[in-house]
Amino acid sequence: MKMLTFDKALGLEFLGRNGNFRMCGLVITPLTRTRTIYLQPITSRGLVGRCALEIPASAVRAFCDALQAMALELAPAQASGQSALDGVDELIARFGPHGEHPDHPRSDWKYEVANGDTQRGYWDYVAAKLEEETNSSL
Repeated sequence: MKMLTFDKALGLEFLGRNGNFRMCGLVITPLTRTRTIYLQPITSRGLVGRCALEIPASAVRAFCDALQAMALELAPAQASGQSALDGVDELIARFGPHGEHPDHPRSDWKYEVANGDTQRGYWDYVAAKLEEETNSSL
């Protein structure tokens, strides 16, 4: 029996009966007898036997297509050239940790912080504003 294991580097989270537990991994096992794919989370307490997902082999492609469609909705569209949605690290690398984005001055951010409109740090605020602009132009 083959098993595919994803580790905690994926940052997955398992919502269990007793609340939230950080998920350490995910075991994906093909079950040839029942022609299903069996997904089971691994938490810090070990395998959670009463919580699993069985996907019939006939539905695996549709399941994967649905996951991919969801992931594409969450991922920013990459335009040719420079992307409008820059990650925080790229913004800091480009403008410096104490720098300022030309379209989003620190004074605007300070105003929103003072009004309670944001609790983000400056570069997170800029990245979120750039994402909003990208999404509104779609």
